[in-house]
Amino acid sequence: MDPFFSMPVLPIPGETAASVLQRLRRVHFPAIYNADDRFFSYKLISLFYAISFVGPSGDFAEFGVYKGRCARFLLELIKDGRKLHLFDSFEGLPEDWVGDWKKGAFAMKDGDIPTFDSSKATVHKGWFSDSVPRFAATHDLPLSFLHIDCDLYSSTKDVLWPLNGHIVPGSILLFDEYQMESAGQVDDGEHRALVEWASMFGRGYEYLWRTEWMQVAVRVTK
Repeated sequence: MDPFFSMPVLPIPGETAASVLQRLRRVHFPAIYNADDRFFSYKLISLFYAISFVGPSGDFAEFGVYKGRCARFLLELIKDGRKLHLFDSFEGLPEDWVGDWKKGAFAMKDGDIPTFDSSKATVHKGWFSDSVPRFAATHDLPLSFLHIDCDLYSSTKDVLWPLNGHIVPGSILLFDEYQMESAGQVDDGEHRALVEWASMFGRGYEYLWRTEWMQVAVRVTK
């Protein structure tokens, strides 16, 4: 294994998302990268590398499905009987985010909501504040991998808090926009939610790497 992968980075109390991004090594995979669709390419690269860190047991989950492109990529990578739980309201952002990304962005018309012809996939439709606690109350297995494409601080918090009991040492948390910049504005909601979750529940974690964009991989240690 490349020694790069055995060099996790520990969090520093009070550190900003920008500082985290500066300290992390970057991963890239030319075979996946497409300059004409580079932002989606970064997502696929992050998923490809993150899966290599996933432990031997536990289901997968994605929060923020949109058109289902990342979900379909994940389904191709899941080979050992695990399930992929997909969470999205398909009504867009519940509140304004950063720059031009306003409430309702990423909403899907009924006929465009993705479907998945796979026994490995289960869609949990609804706002995270409703669907995630409901899932947590009825699902016993730990989650070995969480693709957190929540964008907003509030939405990321709506994922991490209810699932605290399902996130175990070794779980991989892949954040899609650890810090987002748009139209001269900066938002670090996913970073803040992670830091607050760890403080609230006495959890520990380490950073693994980042992509050329804003994806950051985290491994839970406690």
